[in-house]
Amino acid sequence: MELAGKRLIAFIIDGLVISIPTLILTILFGILRLIISVIPIIRVFRGLFAISAIGITLFFFYEVVSMYLFQTTLGKKLVGLEVLGLRPHGEVDIWTILLRSFIKAVSISGPLAFLTVINGIYMLIRDEHGSIHDVIAGSSVWQK
Repeated sequence: MELAGKRLIAFIIDGLVISIPTLILTILFGILRLIISVIPIIRVFRGLFAISAIGITLFFFYEVVSMYLFQTTLGKKLVGLEVLGLRPHGEVDIWTILLRSFIKAVSISGPLAFLTVINGIYMLIRDEHGSIHDVIAGSSVWQK
């Protein structure tokens, strides 16, 4: 249960890290949306700017860049966790990072956000080292 608690804290920290740029982009897109609503011909495109799409995209890039450069995210680093892959020496390759990050980003934001709850239950029932995105991507989270 201790590992699950640390994973939750890491998840919250990473969520806070990504919330600030998401808020800034949401405000910028809100201003853009206002401009679009004034120009009749462009009104057709205003539905393309969804806040959840911004969050998914930012979280995906945050995860990929953090994992690729540092082999962890800020939240995981602060609570002493690391992501390991199935490759020799536990290294996580770029394809695992991309797949893991995509599944995680899509499952925590927008219409699929309910998967976060299912994922939490899955981690508690299972061995705590693999959530759904870890199992699909072939990675696991361990305490350093």
